[in-house]
Amino acid sequence: MDTLIVSKTRMDSGVCVGGVTETGQSVRILTPDGKNQPFDTPLEVGDIWDMYLLNVENTLPPHTEDRKVQQNRWKSKLTHQEIINYVWSKNIPVTSGSLTELFHKKLKFTASGKAYIDGNHVPDHSTAFWLAGQDLTKSENRYIYSPFIRINSSVNQVSIPFKGFQPVRDVISKGTLLRMSLARWWRPADSDIEERCYLQLSGWYECSMAIP
Repeated sequence: MDTLIVSKTRMDSGVCVGGVTETGQSVRILTPDGKNQPFDTPLEVGDIWDMYLLNVENTLPPHTEDRKVQQNRWKSKLTHQEIINYVWSKNIPVTSGSLTELFHKKLKFTASGKAYIDGNHVPDHSTAFWLAGQDLTKSENRYIYSPFIRINSSVNQVSIPFKGFQPVRDVISKGTLLRMSLARWWRPADSDIEERCYLQLSGWYECSMAIP
């Protein structure tokens, strides 16, 4: 099945590679034994590969997109504009407007402005396309979404870590298509905080756009 690579996200133990199949299904492409791709993976954003993918049994939501690649063959390369066109042509859901609209509106926010989901509010997916409703400004290895306005919240900005591989921008402009993801379940060691999946920015596509 033809699969377009749409993201590469840095992890402690390799790379999480995100793709979209020719049927419009979002997938996380794991190795044949179900592990993250290695840092030297040949899978690059914009590549189209003919892949044979197997479902991963007993996936833990929200990471329902996990698939094990058994065979692959490189076919072609798309530009960022062509990736955007592909997303629209496959009727892949794109969230627009406020950050709070992502992941079925299940995001929560820490006092320091980190976005996450917890075990009581779990969406059925862990990757999403987002049409940014306002500019995002770089601050070290994060992007700041500000002003952040939410009823009954004292948080005035959200800080989103950038985990992709592409060159950074000082500002990601409103109207840019972004690839967002939820990290794997995690909690700090020696902490009584529940496990959470924190929001990450995996990448963006170098063309501004508007919903057609």
